[in-house]
Amino acid sequence: MGPLGFPTTDEINTPGGEGKFNHFQGGSIYWSPSTGAHKVLGGIRNYWGKNGWEKSRFGFPVSEERRLNDGAVQQEFQGHALQWVPFKPASLPTYDSAYGSYNQFYDIFNISEQWTPQALNRELTTHFNQYFTFTGCPDTLRVGDTCNLETAVGLDDPVRVEAISPDGFTLKSLEGHPEGAGRLINFRFVPTTVTGITTIRLNVQAWGPVSNGSLLGPLNTQTVARYSWSRLADNLRKRTSTASATYITADKNTPSVRTFSVRNSDAASALADAEVVDTTNYQLSESMDLVPLFPAGTSSEEIEAALKGGSMPTSLPAIREGESPTPSDTTTDSQPNPSQATQGTEAPE
Repeated sequence: MGPLGFPTTDEINTPGGEGKFNHFQGGSIYWSPSTGAHKVLGGIRNYWGKNGWEKSRFGFPVSEERRLNDGAVQQEFQGHALQWVPFKPASLPTYDSAYGSYNQFYDIFNISEQWTPQALNRELTTHFNQYFTFTGCPDTLRVGDTCNLETAVGLDDPVRVEAISPDGFTLKSLEGHPEGAGRLINFRFVPTTVTGITTIRLNVQAWGPVSNGSLLGPLNTQTVARYSWSRLADNLRKRTSTASATYITADKNTPSVRTFSVRNSDAASALADAEVVDTTNYQLSESMDLVPLFPAGTSSEEIEAALKGGSMPTSLPAIREGESPTPSDTTTDSQPNPSQATQGTEAPE
């Protein structure tokens, strides 16, 4: 019988008269003179219908659905493609707020019908090089992938994709990394409500051993991190307007997705030691897509002056065996506790 099953309506004109449709037990067929007839099924049909059918910003379907390699399903419409993303339970490593760690938040934009934390993570992890600050990773991230990020001083900067969750991902530095092997950095999108407005924030948490690092960079140095991840946040704000699909993710299927009413206790534990970074104060040169690295012992002031002026080192003096970064810029700065903020993630239905 196929996925549609038996019809549940006669053929009916669409409300505006632009086309016709039939509803079936398992989906619908929509037709217009310019698009032809196409089936619309499952989660894509439900989302499309909830947003206004052919009167929505998506318009009529122009193709049949197709299955992607990771199990997602995409269908093209006149206005914008829709992609249903299967929910795959996974978590990121737990942040350890010890010596040499940092916990930063970057505002992206307000939550919307198109963009939720999981939808934004899907866009980033499947179009990585369009957004990420540095080059050297595959365009679609998968757990176990190894990236060799390109550095301004020509050294290898190897990291591995350690985990991918619905709302974030983790990178781990590998042997030979100039900032030291074994450091972890979580990138996670979280809904945050401040004075009644819910925004998506990028939470970046870095931690792990610092004694085996020989240089200062974005994985072990807060100053470099602020500039590096401000660029990532800016790229997400500016470039998502050209995203090729709207993602149907699990956090869009929960009633609270529009309000994100979260228990205050969750927010207190998550934000107690966090720094909310104002990206306007930390702007890298537009042409800078290489990892900036600085010799051990470089002060925060010197690093900031170089990053602001676009004069990152392109070569380094010989590094003595066993030399490690100075603690002057690897400790967690004391930051004010952000006020009036709540944060959390939605569990799928």
